[in-house]
Amino acid sequence: MFLFTDLEGSTRSWDEHAEAMGAALALHDELCRGSVADRNGLVSPTGGDGFAVAFGRATDALAAAVAIQVALSGVVWRLLLRNCSKWQLNVGAALEVGPGTRDQILHREENPLSYFSVPRSNLILATMWAISGFTADDGGTRLVPGSHRCGADRSVEPDQVVRAEMPAGSELFRFVGTLHGAGANVTEDDWRYGVVPTYTFDRLRQEENQHVSMPLADAPALLDDVRSRLGLAVDYGDGGLGFSDPSVLLAPA
Repeated sequence: MFLFTDLEGSTRSWDEHAEAMGAALALHDELCRGSVADRNGLVSPTGGDGFAVAFGRATDALAAAVAIQVALSGVVWRLLLRNCSKWQLNVGAALEVGPGTRDQILHREENPLSYFSVPRSNLILATMWAISGFTADDGGTRLVPGSHRCGADRSVEPDQVVRAEMPAGSELFRFVGTLHGAGANVTEDDWRYGVVPTYTFDRLRQEENQHVSMPLADAPALLDDVRSRLGLAVDYGDGGLGFSDPSVLLAPA
């Protein structure tokens, strides 16, 4: 049984963003090699950016594929790690971009955190799950790479804006300090659909109080990691910002 991996659009990414692509490929290789090695897979380079992996059993190949997807949650941990001891779900949103939609103004989603000066620390990580394919014609997200490290007065030239073109099922990671916006949908009848979970570190309150999305009586039965992701394990350190830790709601009366 064989399992094949690949990086969609890698040739173009190498041409336009070689430094970022090198880091992405290193992470891809680490996640893939670790996941298949644990399941006795034999890795053979394909000559490109992906792998061909041989397994003795189909169930091992399936388990490795699932493990690689699960390992994506570790990306959130790595990117926010310098600012936190754990992370939590910040916002869960969905979007659709229909025919005739114009370019959205480029913006940063962290602007409500105005008490931090720009460029800000990496406070929030956003992901975009492509439910449908993202193309330049159907409004694929526009991004300005590296803009999360720039000041508020940065001007953007047209040739600095790139499109997130990716097939359905792909995932895009970006810091919310990155200038971005939905693109214009110039198709006649193609709708673009995506899901946007964002994550923040545990010393900030969530923009959406995820812990009220379920009956509190059910929370004690959840795994510790799941409760933490819902915001029921906030770490305010020595005094924090004066908010109440939602975990007190789980304490016995």
